[in-house]
Amino acid sequence: MSHYPGESQPLLPQYSEALLVNQQPANVITLPYGQRIVSSQPQPQIVVIERPVLYQQPVIVRHINRYDDDCDCCCACAITTYTPKLQIPLNYDNGALSKIYFNATVYTVDKMNPVVDSFGVKDGKFFSVGKFRDAEELFKGVNVEFINLNQKTVIPGLTDSHGHLMNLGRMLSNAQLQATRSIQEIRETLLEFVAKNPLKSNEWLIGRGWDQNKWNEASFPTFKDLEHPILSKFHILLTRVDGHAVWVNKKVLDFAKIPAEDPLGGSIVRFSNGLPTGVFIDNAQNLVTSLEPEASEEKLNKILDLAIKEMLSKGLVGVHDAGVTKQELKLYQKAIDENRFPIRNYAMFSSENLVDKNLKKIKNYKNKLVMTSVKVYADGALGSYGSAMDKPYSDDPSKIGFLLSDEKEFYNIVKEYVKLGFQVNTHCIGDRGNRVILDAYEKVIKDLNVTDNSDLRLRIEHAQIVSLSDIKRFGKLKIIPSMQPTHATSDMYFAEKRIGKERIKGAYAWKSMLNAGVSALPLGSDFPVEAVNPFFGFYAAVSRKDNSGNWPRKENVNEISKENGGWYPNEKLTRMETLRGFTIDAAYASFREDVMGSIEEGKFADFIVLDRDIMKVEEIDILGTKVLNVFIDGKKEF
Repeated sequence: MSHYPGESQPLLPQYSEALLVNQQPANVITLPYGQRIVSSQPQPQIVVIERPVLYQQPVIVRHINRYDDDCDCCCACAITTYTPKLQIPLNYDNGALSKIYFNATVYTVDKMNPVVDSFGVKDGKFFSVGKFRDAEELFKGVNVEFINLNQKTVIPGLTDSHGHLMNLGRMLSNAQLQATRSIQEIRETLLEFVAKNPLKSNEWLIGRGWDQNKWNEASFPTFKDLEHPILSKFHILLTRVDGHAVWVNKKVLDFAKIPAEDPLGGSIVRFSNGLPTGVFIDNAQNLVTSLEPEASEEKLNKILDLAIKEMLSKGLVGVHDAGVTKQELKLYQKAIDENRFPIRNYAMFSSENLVDKNLKKIKNYKNKLVMTSVKVYADGALGSYGSAMDKPYSDDPSKIGFLLSDEKEFYNIVKEYVKLGFQVNTHCIGDRGNRVILDAYEKVIKDLNVTDNSDLRLRIEHAQIVSLSDIKRFGKLKIIPSMQPTHATSDMYFAEKRIGKERIKGAYAWKSMLNAGVSALPLGSDFPVEAVNPFFGFYAAVSRKDNSGNWPRKENVNEISKENGGWYPNEKLTRMETLRGFTIDAAYASFREDVMGSIEEGKFADFIVLDRDIMKVEEIDILGTKVLNVFIDGKKEF
């Protein structure tokens, strides 16, 4: 049996009570800290996981012959832990104050030590995680403050793996149309907005969130729908909920130069006489969005501050910012310098499907900003018929969607950015879009002789509609699908009609991705496309239901109870799979799993305190979760 580094005595005698599992002798295995447990032994086992030499105790993990859905082992067993007591590191510096948080249910997302009741924070990092028992005696004489959490629930700080920080702030600053269910309601909302936020004639009235699929007549609006004595005074530009289409009024159309032909990867919606209706899709949007005056730096800072405040209030400590500009990166860095940017931002540079060979990485700006990845765009969105499909849409055979660049060009884009050392994260919605990018990734991996493609951690953002055969390729190629649970519950009332009963089998297929062997399943919301609240996404992932507890029912099929139902329930995730998606899997997808994503010794002390135990409450009660406190680097930010 191996000894702990620096110790002269065997480890296990101090854990003699653990040597029997269910009153049966158990094999003992010693593994390095963090190594995956792989076992096919039929008898009970005790596995000793050596902790880093900095600490005084090992972690002991019991293996018991019992199947558990949340068990990640290769064998059919459950993992329970012999949780260590809080420890003082061997090189502990008693100068700076440390804090011990105790009397809580703490879900660490550390497989070796998954549930504890206390943890220590010092110099912005966790320094001990375990049982509180005897801690006051142990820490006597140490410069420490004990903080009683009064049986609240603690989880690692959550990360949204696909969001749009500045767009969130813009949405909060402008007319919000998400709740509208008709053109009339949109007009009323706009009028209410200008009444509260007076505008001068010819100023721009900006809004976001309309979705024609929620209207009685699910067809695109036109500029005529915005004609109104008051509204017609302004330039009106309204972005669709998914950001893949805009709707403008006559004043903007008169200002724009509209070509006779659609641009590559875009669509100008037209009347039968060929004149534009006022709706522009994907690559056509720039024809009108480019006309909007640039915001001042003061306004951009207000937008950023609003977005960060909203994130923190919902328990988010980080975001994978999907598509940022160089101007926004400078804005972020200045905000960090001014201590106005407490969150962690893993930014994806918006490539616009062009290769910038002079693009400079931001490897780690004060532990708050990293930009070592690029965003590529394969296709549009399902709601606006822009997602690239292999066959026409089922509810409109005249449409098949489109790629936003020439199919062959994607290989060159991916290859050049990989050669430059960037992670490539590509927006893919339709089955054709996903297949084209998987093909490009596979060819790049082969042509560049990549021996371990997990080093690249190539991502597909959304992976929304994927053929069943291509789902298997995600695992084989070690491609990371970055997925958004609330997309499924928002789209489920029209998605099957749009793509048909066969293609829907590979849509929003979270569990199938895990079963295919992907290395991580990072989860997010795509805010402001969906609500920023991660607990809405958590609920959607484990239930496949909308926020009223409903889902589309099949005709002539026996009703399934609300408790056991859900839309294609075979794709539900467990609560632990979901929690991992918003924490350690998000960290892995951004190459940050060594410093964040779980409550473990040595990692950033990012954690949130909740008013309920989201791992145990009734599904529907997850939606009402209140964030009591948010800590980043051990500092209370909310």
